Amino acid sequence: MWSIAAFHQNHMADKNLLISKNKHLETTNQQLVDTTKQLQDELEFYKSLINSGSHYNSLVGNMCIKYIKGQPYWIDMQKIKQDKTLLYSLDKDNQVLQWIKELDIKYKDSDW
Repeated sequence: MWSIAAFHQNHMADKNLLISKNKHLETTNQQLVDTTKQLQDELEFYKSLINSGSHYNSLVGNMCIKYIKGQPYWIDMQKIKQDKTLLYSLDKDNQVLQWIKELDIKYKDSDW
């Protein structure tokens, strides 16, 4: 009689251990799926530099990543000051604020 109870107790412990391991594996799997999705999105964004055709005259060294409403966007640092609409639509960071500041510089004849 006691051996049946001991067997049942060991069986339940093994079952609980398997359930715990299964939950851990499911959590790990979901984290890997999320990471894979994030990396795939990032890869597609980097591929867009070459495939989009919108920056065909830009040097890769002049390109940087800026954000518009939290979404990444390729910006040509040499040409951004020519497109004021795009410049003002960028999410503001130190570099964008510096570009805007440089754009708003006014010179007077008396400065010379």
